[in-house]
Amino acid sequence: MAYPYGPPNYGQPGYGQPGYGYGPSKPGGGTAITAGILALLHGGLLALASVGATVSTIQDAQRGAGSLPAEIAALVALIGITLMFLVGSVLLLCRRRMGRILVIAATTLAIVAFTVAMLVSAMVGDGWKRSDLLAVVVMLAIAYAIELLILCLAVASPTARWIAARGAGRPPAWPQYPYYS
Repeated sequence: MAYPYGPPNYGQPGYGQPGYGYGPSKPGGGTAITAGILALLHGGLLALASVGATVSTIQDAQRGAGSLPAEIAALVALIGITLMFLVGSVLLLCRRRMGRILVIAATTLAIVAFTVAMLVSAMVGDGWKRSDLLAVVVMLAIAYAIELLILCLAVASPTARWIAARGAGRPPAWPQYPYYS
């Protein structure tokens, strides 16, 4: 095809190609916000479980049943993980690095605590009946799936970039000059 004014020349000579787009985009918070919301919901469910475990421990202590030191240790661990989830999720949604660290630590501790609790309950006491095994496996699969989803979203590099870009893009603060009258 013949061009009436010559072949198209992209850009000015000596200046290179023109820039396309609007420059680097701001990092999206999809992974971080999803991790924060899931951690907040998980922390709320664990808070309900903590209340139920506290009531159960108090009732066992009044009846003299159960191993009180072991129940109190498990209750303290559950409340600690719950607080880590709740505080970490709020801080993560506020784009704080400590929130990401707390959510990662809470999910890791929760996975370890679930595993230890299931192993201890299988070894100590009556063990598991064959009819209970399917329910326990399904419960563990759901719990691990939720924990691993939160952990993967919190560890993902877009989450770190979204947190790091918290202060980027703001204009620099101009010095405030004193008021002269």
